[in-house]
Amino acid sequence: MNLFTYEKGFCFVSYLSELSGDIRRFDGFLRDYISEFKFKSVVAQDLIDYFLHYFPHLQDAAVTQREGLEFERWLSGCGPPPFEPDLSAGSTLIGPVQDLCNLWRGANPPDQQSLSPYDLSTWSTFQVVLFLDRMLDHSPLPNELMERFSGSYSSLFDGLNAEVQIRWLQMVVRNTFYPDLPRVRAFLHKHTSRMYTV
Repeated sequence: MNLFTYEKGFCFVSYLSELSGDIRRFDGFLRDYISEFKFKSVVAQDLIDYFLHYFPHLQDAAVTQREGLEFERWLSGCGPPPFEPDLSAGSTLIGPVQDLCNLWRGANPPDQQSLSPYDLSTWSTFQVVLFLDRMLDHSPLPNELMERFSGSYSSLFDGLNAEVQIRWLQMVVRNTFYPDLPRVRAFLHKHTSRMYTV
């Protein structure tokens, strides 16, 4: 189980957005596509057909066969996506995440005053997930740090979505942080997805 398929899908949808040439019209396409196909099983060709019907000028331009970016290559090819979107605008979201990670990676756990500028309850799910992913990259962590980390965030994480919770609980397990192990059991009883169990 990994996120590569989702990342490749994100890149493909970003590519379709760029092909459309109009972000507002593409957003309308996404809304209409979801409305048209909700509660139905679809295959990739359904998306492509609907996209080309919605943007007929692209069908006339044979965008599905552009060399190196053929739709069939996107769907069936191996390796990284042939197009990667420009994510530079995300740096404003990533900056605070990196700053907070640096605080937690210092020689001593940060105090409440140094943490006060970073209110995770106002962060997007993306930011919290990125923060936890980066902290996971530095596990195992000292027990004293885990105690402070848990005291600062565990009740907040309990109220957030499963993607946040699973990362926090991975930190608990990787760091053998016994006080929060009951949270792991409770999560696995509630979320029986194979992805989370693995």
